[in-house]
Amino acid sequence: MPYDAQMDLNNEWIKTAIVFYDQKARQNSPQTLLLFKMAYGTLKKRINIKSGTIILDLGCGCGQITGALSPSEVTIIGIDISKNSIKQAKSFYPQSNFLCADMNNVPFKKNTFDIITAISSLEFCFDKARILRVVKEKLRDNGRLYIEVRNNDFIVYRLMMPLFSYYKKKFFIKDYPAKGFRDLGYDEWVSLFRDSGLDVEETYASIRPWNYGPFETRIKNLIIMITKYLVPLKYHYMIGFVLKKYQSKG
Repeated sequence: MPYDAQMDLNNEWIKTAIVFYDQKARQNSPQTLLLFKMAYGTLKKRINIKSGTIILDLGCGCGQITGALSPSEVTIIGIDISKNSIKQAKSFYPQSNFLCADMNNVPFKKNTFDIITAISSLEFCFDKARILRVVKEKLRDNGRLYIEVRNNDFIVYRLMMPLFSYYKKKFFIKDYPAKGFRDLGYDEWVSLFRDSGLDVEETYASIRPWNYGPFETRIKNLIIMITKYLVPLKYHYMIGFVLKKYQSKG
């Protein structure tokens, strides 16, 4: 088999992600989890979750989406590359379904899920286009994805760059310890979705809570929250996309 540089980079990225998220998982607390649980309840309206819906949560972390939606009569399966995150998720929600797995190789059959969610996870993947192709196959026809990602067109970045690029890197975006990391802007995300065979149905402001974390995080989140009310969605820090799978032809 010929050497594939792209695949090699992707594999190195995955190794880095495992370490990164295993360390990050130790920082969670029941109080923070409750804030996320309350905020993520908004998903019920954004993607019209009904009784009997089968949901896959990509990069489930400590089970925030499961916690928000589990009172409903739905089936939720959460996957995450971090064993520590899955361990915490199972401790918080022992009756739920969690699996340690990689988004590059989602271990389910085609046409399995009605809804797939990925909040603050896809942007940290190396080959985003490949993952979207893999994930799309797991959706049933007319299935929906709800994807929330960071936006490199965030108004504060645009106002501060290039003079304050260091501040941006150290304050708003902590270094992701892998070679080649780069956030995408709004138009880049839209193009990526469409090229992957997904229609952008709706766009929303982020549902993630911002009133948590240490003092530095809270200051950052306050700035993010204020800008949400001052600028168009295209310039928000994070943006939520409701995506629809193209219907199969005949």
